[in-house]
Amino acid sequence: MKTRSEAFFPIFETVLSEYNLPQALKYLPIIESALQTDVHSQAGATGLWQFMKNTAIQMGLKVNKTEDERKNIQLSTEAAARYLFYLFNKFGDWKLTLAAYNAGEGTVQQAIVFSGKNTFEDIKM
Repeated sequence: MKTRSEAFFPIFETVLSEYNLPQALKYLPIIESALQTDVHSQAGATGLWQFMKNTAIQMGLKVNKTEDERKNIQLSTEAAARYLFYLFNKFGDWKLTLAAYNAGEGTVQQAIVFSGKNTFEDIKM
C-alpha cells in the first residue's frame, strides 16, 4: 500500500485542490479499497473510490460491458471529488458528507427527515 500511496497521493492531492476539498480526503480510498483499483464490494461498488454503478454514471464515468472507468485512477478520482463537492454543498457538514458517500445520499437524507435533526451526532442511522 505504501508504494501505491506514493503513486496515487499526488493525483489525489492535485484533484482535491482543484475542487478546494480537504487534503485529508486523500485517505478515503485507503478505507474504501486499500488503494486497489480492481476491488469489488459485495454490494457492487468498484475501484479505488468504491463507486456504485449508478453513482459512477451520475458523476460522468463510463460503466458498461467493455469499459469501467471506476478502475481508472485519474477519472475515478475526479468523479469522487465532484461527488464529495456535491455532497458537501448539499449537507454542509463533512461528517454527513462522508456518511452520505458511504451509506448513500438518500439514506442520509432520509435519516435527516426522519430524525428532524441535521447534524451527524443527532441523527441515529
